[in-house]
Amino acid sequence: MNLPEPTGRRAEWGLLLIFAILSLGIVVGGTFYYRHYERQFRAAAEHQLAAIAELKVGELAQYRKERMADAAVFFKNTSFSGLVRRFLERPEDAEAQQQIQEWIGKSTATDQYDLGCLFDAQGVIRMSVPAGRPPISSDVSQRISEVLRLGRVIFQDFHRNEHDQRVYLTLLVPILGGPDHSQALGVLALRINPETYLYPFIKRWPAPSLTAETLLVRRDGNDALFLSELKFRTNAALNLRIPLEKTNVAAVEAILGREGIVEGVDYRGVPVLASLHAIPDSPWFLVARRDAAEVFAPMRDRLWQVVVMICVLLLGSAAGVGLVWRQQQSRFYQAQYESAEALRRSETKFHTLFDSTRDAVMLLDTKGFFDCNPATLAVFGCATREEFCSKHPADVSPPVQPDGTDSLTLANQRIATALKKGSDHFEWMHKRANTGETFPAEVLLSAMELDGKPVLQAVVRDITERKRTEEKLRELSRAVEQSPASIVITDRAGDIEYANPKFIEITGYTLADVLGKNPRILKSGDKSPEAYRELWETITAGNEWRGEFLNKKKNGGLYWESASISPIRDPAGRITHYVAVKEDITARKQAEAVRDQLFQDLQDALANVKALSGLLPICASCKKIRDDKGYWSQVESYIQTHSEATFTHGICPDCIKKFYPDLVKGGLGDSSKETPL
Repeated sequence: MNLPEPTGRRAEWGLLLIFAILSLGIVVGGTFYYRHYERQFRAAAEHQLAAIAELKVGELAQYRKERMADAAVFFKNTSFSGLVRRFLERPEDAEAQQQIQEWIGKSTATDQYDLGCLFDAQGVIRMSVPAGRPPISSDVSQRISEVLRLGRVIFQDFHRNEHDQRVYLTLLVPILGGPDHSQALGVLALRINPETYLYPFIKRWPAPSLTAETLLVRRDGNDALFLSELKFRTNAALNLRIPLEKTNVAAVEAILGREGIVEGVDYRGVPVLASLHAIPDSPWFLVARRDAAEVFAPMRDRLWQVVVMICVLLLGSAAGVGLVWRQQQSRFYQAQYESAEALRRSETKFHTLFDSTRDAVMLLDTKGFFDCNPATLAVFGCATREEFCSKHPADVSPPVQPDGTDSLTLANQRIATALKKGSDHFEWMHKRANTGETFPAEVLLSAMELDGKPVLQAVVRDITERKRTEEKLRELSRAVEQSPASIVITDRAGDIEYANPKFIEITGYTLADVLGKNPRILKSGDKSPEAYRELWETITAGNEWRGEFLNKKKNGGLYWESASISPIRDPAGRITHYVAVKEDITARKQAEAVRDQLFQDLQDALANVKALSGLLPICASCKKIRDDKGYWSQVESYIQTHSEATFTHGICPDCIKKFYPDLVKGGLGDSSKETPL
């Protein structure tokens, strides 16, 4: 650049500094953006996986209930038991046989059952509907006596039929006769082919995916036994086992009791993201999984996008700095300004894009929390989402609230209120899980519906700093209210917005009298317009004005004030108000007036003493002061009035001898003392 050397050197370092700051801002901003996207994406993926798993769990539990309901049609059914009794006692009873076949045929006509077998009490098959299907497994036949002994419906879990090597489930329904259903007549076995409905349902995934699948497992000794067919391995049902020692396998983690979202490996040893759940009232565990590579592939793509974006921005920044470097001195500072503006806009954009809420947001139902955002973990001091979701709202609260109410009781009341009314807004004392520290919070509970169930969204904001600020403001307010000085605050136009009690006490005005009024209502006319103009010029320029006023009270009485008036600025430095701190100095002014009057009186008396020859004549004979024209009487009177001195009036001995010789001859005089007259 065509700049003088010192200026060019400074510009060079300035450009390098700007480039470094811009590069750092781009890199840091890109990193924050990617981290934020990663958290959001992971949370969305986990939420989707958990939702699918919970849906499957609910439908599987409902599937088992429906099968048990099918069995209940035959269990302790007097009509069906009577037909079975007739058939077993008289096998040739064609009518009874036909009616039993119709009963069983109604069940096997659906997609749920492929075979119904009637066993007698000795475990002998007496009827199969429909005919021609592969015989029922010996595993089922061996449980006939157990079913009759227990006298209840048994759901025979997944088992392999040795006749066709297929996997089946079987409902074993005891047929009980007699008035009190105590006579064991036989057992009805309803065989379920899972390939008809159950396996297709388990395999079905609601969204497009190359690796996603749902599978069922159960514990079999010290192994995790796979119950359903797998996407990446054939003939796995009841054949594939994984030892429980392999705790990094998602299926093993499910059997060992872990629930929720986990990261582990599947039966292939491939890293997966899985949602684990136990099926209620069954030995089954459901694992909904996707390959981690597929789940997080969009994150890798976004990472490359961010890297490319950062590189482009860095190259763009470098090019801009190089261009500025080549410009003339007249355009250098303009380019500096544009670079600074670009940096500011870039920082603003990054802050807008990457700042996430600092409030803790969580989901809960009547049982407690079941989801939360990352800010929740920081606010409540929990390490993991699972740790926080294992807690009830009362667990992250002190035993009692500030009003003395039990936290558990009050929390349940608040939850019930929000579910009933739709929302509830209140303040709450919370407790951090890691330190036990309590802190005040503002809580908003909002009712919503999730998966068909009513839930609550809770937004918790830590208001510790706000409470401290409010307390400081209360202290400041008390200080102003109780100040021995008058304090008045006006807006920029000079209209009164606040006056403290001392002002009311001194002026006699009420607060309602002065709000919105200009302090000129106190003017007594003592100061000139020029003095007031000087005052306004001083404070509007941002400076403090000090001085004295002779003001007028509401009752017309006058009083003196010593005042300090200064501007109040907002964070941007703009003047928003003016504050006047004033002290009543009426007593001091009165004392000064008395003192000044004393001085004036003395000066007036002494002013009359202008010449000793005229005012205080001296006797030419005895050199004593004469009182011609009463001047000495004036001085004597002033001194006696304003001091503790007193005067005696007598004639000196010499004057007695001179003017009263007869008195001296008569012995009335003493030459050594003055004789008073």
